[in-house]
Amino acid sequence: MVLRTRRTAFYLGLVVATTVLFTLVYNTGMAVWEGRPQPLYRSLEVVVQSFTTTGYGEDAGWQSPQMNAVVITMQLAGIGLILTGVDVFAVPWLREAVTPSPPESIDVGPGHVVICAYTPRTEAFITELKARERAYALVEPDAETARELHDEGYRVVHGDPESTAALENVRVGTARTVVADSTDDANASIVLAARDANPDVRAITLVTDTDLARYHRAAGADEVLSPRQLLGRSLIGEIPTAVATDVDDGVTLGEDFQLVEMAIAEDSTVSGRRFDEIHVRERFGVNVIGVWTNGDFQTPVDPSARLDAGTRVLVVGDPERIETFREATEATVRTFPSQRIVLAGYGDSGRAAYEALARTRSRVTVLDVVAAGRSGRIASTGDGGGPSSRDEGDESVGGLDPEMDMLDSRPDVSSPWGNDGPTGEADAPGSGVDEAADVVDVVGDARDPAVLDAAGITEASVLVLTIGNDTTTIFTTLIARELNPDLDIVARANDDANVEKLYRAGADYVQSLTTISGRMLVSTVFENEEVLAYDKRINVVRLPAGSLAGSTIAGADVRGQTGCTIVAVERGGSTIHGFDPHTFEVGDDDELVIVGTDDDVKRFEREFGK
Repeated sequence: MVLRTRRTAFYLGLVVATTVLFTLVYNTGMAVWEGRPQPLYRSLEVVVQSFTTTGYGEDAGWQSPQMNAVVITMQLAGIGLILTGVDVFAVPWLREAVTPSPPESIDVGPGHVVICAYTPRTEAFITELKARERAYALVEPDAETARELHDEGYRVVHGDPESTAALENVRVGTARTVVADSTDDANASIVLAARDANPDVRAITLVTDTDLARYHRAAGADEVLSPRQLLGRSLIGEIPTAVATDVDDGVTLGEDFQLVEMAIAEDSTVSGRRFDEIHVRERFGVNVIGVWTNGDFQTPVDPSARLDAGTRVLVVGDPERIETFREATEATVRTFPSQRIVLAGYGDSGRAAYEALARTRSRVTVLDVVAAGRSGRIASTGDGGGPSSRDEGDESVGGLDPEMDMLDSRPDVSSPWGNDGPTGEADAPGSGVDEAADVVDVVGDARDPAVLDAAGITEASVLVLTIGNDTTTIFTTLIARELNPDLDIVARANDDANVEKLYRAGADYVQSLTTISGRMLVSTVFENEEVLAYDKRINVVRLPAGSLAGSTIAGADVRGQTGCTIVAVERGGSTIHGFDPHTFEVGDDDELVIVGTDDDVKRFEREFGK
């Protein structure tokens, strides 16, 4: 709508300017070249007659070649203005006339989910809902976006989700849940409107600034989700060797049962060997669910597959036995030097990553485009930025993620290059901005090689990218890989579509914010489906037995039908694992712990869900 208004204003301004110009030229030409001076209004009349193609009247028949040239130019300009006017006015009007508009209300429910505002996160959630054949209604405040979504087949209405009337148009009175994923302040208003329309509806909000979560709860939100912080912590768990050992504790499935993802080190005893040569189950007593090769998850593992350095293995079993296998996947000679890590982007995700690094022996340099007036190193003599942008709730200046809302205390993580880095002293409550100023070591745009060099990228072993713009993250990955080919790069992606791009750009591990958000929403909305690991590339969920009750796992051919692996069964408060799939019979009240890709889990629910 704004673009159309600008085009209209520009067109009208062009018409006025062209008319004035030709009026002055024509009036001067009639006096100088034709010897027939006339009032200015008569010349204006002739110009209008030319533009509207109504004829010239008594002025027709010019003697001088100059005036004939003026008239020809005026005629061509008039035709151009007419054709431009058709494009500016007629075409949009015809397009609106033939394009179906989204309805103002839809008949849906009962028990449906109302989603307020469309974002990549809610798109992932809608995909999950469709896979489960759950009813939903989307309220989108932007008319053009609502129209496009309607054309693509979404159940969407155009309206203000902060309005009770708009929520009533999607039958919020019979809805099971309202999910608000707009701006932080708008989400609180949406919850209040939903409570007015239906006091009993369950309200879930997603928050960018975790300091504002309490206000969402004060407005009436039942659950406030912050996927960015979880993503930041999960990225640190993917850093090789010492950091991963300190941070990644896996997924606990019972008192003596864990699911853990680990990487094969280059100098380990299993590196470069075929899978069937290692005899994982016989030697270590753990089960390998699958492996990641070049970003693709393979399950079951091909016996002839070679476990090269960098291959990530997903194993399940007793924690002590898993630790024994972990030792076999690590370097033969284990040293734990203080790793040098560059953390680019100090928003919610970056702050969570920074706090996780405080539990390690790593030396960290924080790079961000904003330092809140810090007197530390300024690595760029320009404006420190690049284009400002807004990326789904993250204020990004120069592509970085300056959400400067900090916690009350700061972890003890030192900078390796002698700058004015963190001191490890706790800040007083309420000193969040000062804390951010102390934490950020290098101020500048991560897309600038000089800035990365100032952050010590060539000496670093790991680069963690928690930037709020995927395009900037991709470009930074390319630059960092060029500057340091041996660098381990772990990156945040805001959109699933950019995950593969980041891998191709040179990232070693990528975690998608939309994937985490979708899993968190599914687990929160549907009580019978608990996602046990939001932040893993593989989905780990707890589901009811469904139609599997009374069958054996092998008899139902669960893995062949769905690609999922049932790693444990919860029965009567205890966790059963290590069972024989050919003889173990699933009970009616059992809950199954299932591991698989998102698509595999969806297939399982379609195949065996009630």
